[in-house]
Amino acid sequence: MKKLVSIILVFAMILSVAIVPAFADTTDTEYLCKDKLIDYYELYEEEWSELLGYDEIYYHHVDENDINSEIDWVLIFAYTYMCMESNCWMILDDSRVLAQDCMDYPFTFCYGVYDVKEDKFFGIDEYTDYSKYNGLEEYVNTHLGDLIGDADGDDALTIMDSTFIQMAIAQLCEFSPEDYIGVPACPVQYLSDMNRDGERSILDATAIQLKLAGIDNKPVVNEEMIMTVISSSSLEQPKPENAVKVPFEKKYSAQQFLSPAYIDSAIPSDDTIVVIKSNEQYKSIFNDRAPEFTDEFFESQWLVATFIRTGCYEAVAPIGDISKCGDTLYVTANVYVPDDSGELQPLDPFWLSIAAVDREYLEDVYNVVKAK
Repeated sequence: MKKLVSIILVFAMILSVAIVPAFADTTDTEYLCKDKLIDYYELYEEEWSELLGYDEIYYHHVDENDINSEIDWVLIFAYTYMCMESNCWMILDDSRVLAQDCMDYPFTFCYGVYDVKEDKFFGIDEYTDYSKYNGLEEYVNTHLGDLIGDADGDDALTIMDSTFIQMAIAQLCEFSPEDYIGVPACPVQYLSDMNRDGERSILDATAIQLKLAGIDNKPVVNEEMIMTVISSSSLEQPKPENAVKVPFEKKYSAQQFLSPAYIDSAIPSDDTIVVIKSNEQYKSIFNDRAPEFTDEFFESQWLVATFIRTGCYEAVAPIGDISKCGDTLYVTANVYVPDDSGELQPLDPFWLSIAAVDREYLEDVYNVVKAK
């Protein structure tokens, strides 16, 4: 559901106390890695230090039965109030959705992990393989986000959710405002949309009943959903080491082909990456001077487009790399503009770059990020 940042921060701090596992040994006065976090993300300025909200909510020990054993990783809740308007979402364990209309710093969703042995930090959205962090996946999938199918808001999937949906469809009650997520590009727009077809209907009540009965009921993929993730250049996400390169063909890099209506209404203030799945979607973004693609083209290939801000018409912004890890696509686009001598120098402004990718590589992608 769409959450106001202030509400997220207040309640997350409350929850961080309420849901600490029994074997965690957090304290109110001493932190293991707060100073390390400030050094790691170079939060040296006084205003950063004053605004940094911080808590260590989960210490994991090498021997989970001995709280005196060595700590190997720490789950952290941290924020700076330096939020950027953005569309951020994750599907956790194919059952919970974590979505918000802002991007925080240093962790997009305020939650991150400190790896003690490797002396590094990462946000929970930057890692798709939790296997080396025993207990982390269970914690994230249990405590973070909102449960898909939870129509009555009790954070549990029961027959009462199916009944509630049926009653709401029959107008005997109303869906809660919190049922609506409202984060663009998130494949789940309503918590009650159990089958994920983009609508609230009796089919969702049936999907819940099937789930409770242990019958496989794979969610519907909404093919019309436009996948868009916005990120600031200062908040780029590192590409996982196990990410696999995706082959692509560069099409063009230009600004003049964009539709004025799209520039005015659709492109936000930050960098944007869009996966274009159809000719109709393509034509809604580009003007009639842009290179044409056919319906047949989109049957086998989709387009990956990066929009990066600049006022320089001599800039070039080729997509440098496209990689994939799990259901996440990592895209790098390096922007260059000529200096006084005519040499191209790296910059981070607004520009456009298009690449074609075989559709098979993108059909199971549900998250797209700008990568370092």
